[in-house]
Amino acid sequence: MYINERNFQDALQCFEHIVKNCHDGEIGECYRLLGYIYTKKGLKDEAADVYDKAIKFDEKDYECMLEYANFLEGIDSKKALELYKKSVFIIKEFNQRNKEFPDRKPINIHPEIIMNMAVLN
Repeated sequence: MYINERNFQDALQCFEHIVKNCHDGEIGECYRLLGYIYTKKGLKDEAADVYDKAIKFDEKDYECMLEYANFLEGIDSKKALELYKKSVFIIKEFNQRNKEFPDRKPINIHPEIIMNMAVLN
C-alpha cells in the first residue's frame, strides 16, 4: 500500500519491521522490496546490501536480479552486466524446461534487457 502511494518513508519502516520478523520462506521477497524502497529513497549502500541478501537467499530470482542490475548500471557496470546475463540464463533455462508443458507460458525477455546488456558490454 505505501509503495503504491509512493510513501517510501512509511514503506521503509514497515518493511524493516517485516524483515526482522519474516519467516524464512518469505524473506527473499521482503529483501527485494526493501531494496526497491532503499533505491527510491537514495540509500544506495543499504539497497545493495539487501539486494545481495535477496539473491543469496534465492539464486534463481531473476526478477530481483533484473531490479538489482538496473540499480547498479551507473554504479558497477560489470556486476550489472553479470546480473543481466545470469537472469537471462535463468529465464532461458526455465523456458526450455517448460516446453514440455504447453499450458505454461514462457517468460519473455524484454528487448530493454538485451539493449542494457549491449550497452554495458
